Amino acid sequence: MATKAEKIRAWELQMMSQKIRVLSNLSRGQTVTITEIGKSWLDHEPLYNKLSAAINYNSNLIHLPKDSEDYSYNAEQYEKAVNDFWKINAENFNEPCEKRPVY
Repeated sequence: MATKAEKIRAWELQMMSQKIRVLSNLSRGQTVTITEIGKSWLDHEPLYNKLSAAINYNSNLIHLPKDSEDYSYNAEQYEKAVNDFWKINAENFNEPCEKRPVY
């Protein structure tokens, strides 16, 4: 059974994944240029990297004993990845808030 912390992390990861929309909001016409696709990817790459890091740290947290040093390290790195994700999202896409959503 999942703990409350695991449920919150799963929700946070879901919220983060919904922000990565590499090919959305491109040309409204029938064609999309390589330049548009490349720019969209470059804008989203830092978000993808932070999401990927958060997923990896979350995976480690699920399997580590809570009283271990590794658990503390992975928890800190998870928090850093999530906070950095929302900060980058605000900077790259002019989102109104750079703080993570509250569960």
